[in-house]
Amino acid sequence: MIIVTAFVAGTLISTNTVTAEKGVAFTEIKMYENQEYRFTIEYPSGWILNDTIPQKNKWIEIVSFIPDTEDWSQGIYVYKWEGDLKDKNFDSNEYLENHNQAAQDWCSSLSVSENGFACINYSLVNQKTASISGRQSLLLEEVWTRIDGEISSEVLVYNLQIPDGEDRWTIIAESKKEILNETSNILKNSLDSFTLLDELQDSSVIETISPPKQQLKNNIAPTDISCKIHLVLIFKATDNSPACVKPSTAQKLLERGWTILGHQISEKELGTKNNPRDIEVMARGQDN
Repeated sequence: MIIVTAFVAGTLISTNTVTAEKGVAFTEIKMYENQEYRFTIEYPSGWILNDTIPQKNKWIEIVSFIPDTEDWSQGIYVYKWEGDLKDKNFDSNEYLENHNQAAQDWCSSLSVSENGFACINYSLVNQKTASISGRQSLLLEEVWTRIDGEISSEVLVYNLQIPDGEDRWTIIAESKKEILNETSNILKNSLDSFTLLDELQDSSVIETISPPKQQLKNNIAPTDISCKIHLVLIFKATDNSPACVKPSTAQKLLERGWTILGHQISEKELGTKNNPRDIEVMARGQDN
């Protein structure tokens, strides 16, 4: 794992599950929400969530998601650098220069005897800007070779850097390349789903809204189901089961024929530009 990225444990507030067709590598996702650090991120159902990570570095390791604790193959990780941008702006060129050297040093410092694996052949292969929660961010694509004893595996890393006032977020999604075809969309979708919650948002709203299935059990009509801020309500086309998802996720599911049509979502909600097609899903409270 490449981090060129201090301690308060994260808290799992609630999860919502969405099931899509397995043939589109979207399978099943859950929503992780952290009130303490005020963010949400989607991750594959069945992956192991850990948000009680012992802190031993200068960055805060908030949460990780991995499919298997015994044999590492891929993972999603959220980190925060508090005060990293104090008295300075996030300069992508300066960051890239420092990051590339730090990543090279990190890779060469690892050994099988000390760390359980070694790293060789680190390389930054692509970079582009992205807009995350209204913040101009940087997405890096990196590769390195992981050595486990006599076994070597090339690893692809998606590394998202988000400036947030005086702080900086690092979200890593990585996988061994030999299994990447099955999970590349999942990793990218997880990065795309990362949302920083508005600090002015009333936290009592977050706490009191139950997952859709629980609302159904409480005899709330399907069309009256409420979703948390930044999420929209959709219904699975085959059985009308409800789920709360990000607008961008709703768009993907609609394109794959997973969800029924209903309320219209604007380009602003989707976070996309120059998209001439209106996307429709069943939604409540999303008319701003």
